[in-house]
Amino acid sequence: MKRYLCIITIFILIIVGLFLKVIAPFFSIGRKLEDSVVSGNILIVDGVYCNDGYKYIGKYNKKKIYVFSQKKFRIGDVVNCNFEIRAPSGQRNYGGFDYAFTLKTKGIDGNIKINKVFEVQHSKSFYHAYCDKIVDLRIEINMSIKKSLSEQVYLISVSIFMEIYR
Repeated sequence: MKRYLCIITIFILIIVGLFLKVIAPFFSIGRKLEDSVVSGNILIVDGVYCNDGYKYIGKYNKKKIYVFSQKKFRIGDVVNCNFEIRAPSGQRNYGGFDYAFTLKTKGIDGNIKINKVFEVQHSKSFYHAYCDKIVDLRIEINMSIKKSLSEQVYLISVSIFMEIYR
């Protein structure tokens, strides 16, 4: 009897986890992002590896977004800037890749490309400094893997590494 109870509990937890990760983000109440150029403050929450420039996860108007920049920021920075905000494009071809769905399952609402930075307020929190060191270490690992492997093997290994990390 205990074995069945344990199996049922695990099954319920898996279903609840899938609901929260995949289905629940689609029921979020709020306006969709509209493509525009605006000025405002972005909070940098996490850093993600990117081949050209820097890519971050940020918060703008209580929405989680990808932030692309040519300037390096630290975790916890509040960046006052002028930027382009774009809603992710959906599926373009029948059966093709759906970028909007992929971002939605990660809880990300759109993309921001920073054009001009006016001011950066650095966080003095120990936690943010610690997180920043972890992001730097991830970037360093990616760069060392890229230097030591061929391009195709590198892309496969990084995608496997990042999938395990997420």
